[in-house]
Amino acid sequence: MTPEERFERIEAQLELLANFMSQSAERIDQRFDRIGEHIEQLGRRVDQTSRDVAVVAESVATLARLFDRHTSNGHGGGGQQP
Repeated sequence: MTPEERFERIEAQLELLANFMSQSAERIDQRFDRIGEHIEQLGRRVDQTSRDVAVVAESVATLARLFDRHTSNGHGGGGQQP
């Protein structure tokens, strides 16, 4: 193999390597973009879940107040007679 042929072969291999690296970088960027999107979705779900939990907690607190008010007025409460 002449030095010129050898140079061309090395040049071709370097070009293939450069293409491979470029494609790999694009795939990595796409994966990071998808990961970022998933993180945003999870954040939105956590926010929604937190709001849902707050609504349920407020509803339970309201029911507890109503029950307490009801039992303190002599209505019910463990089989007691009014």
